[in-house]
Amino acid sequence: MHVTFNLKASFIPPFITINAPAETPELQHLATNISQLTNSQLIAGISPRGTRELVPVNQIIRIHTDAKHVVMETKATSYTLTQRIYQLKQLLPSDLFLQLSSGELGTV
Repeated sequence: MHVTFNLKASFIPPFITINAPAETPELQHLATNISQLTNSQLIAGISPRGTRELVPVNQIIRIHTDAKHVVMETKATSYTLTQRIYQLKQLLPSDLFLQLSSGELGTV
């Protein structure tokens, strides 16, 4: 695969374009991987063991309130967060998370 940089000061934010004769499953997989790599935002949470861990945003399934605590769920475990739901809504990518109620954010 040939990689070319087309640099221009007006490209803010930067973006990636894939040029090909047709969209294939391999190219769609490449696009997904690029998106996950470039959007690898991390959220800090407290694990059930009491340790502070950084969790990639793409592993989060949902964030909700439970007994006055904000809880972040992944497939593997749940974490307690220090941020409030409204703060997380502003912090997380809107194309990945949707506010389901005043106390819950879910993945799209």
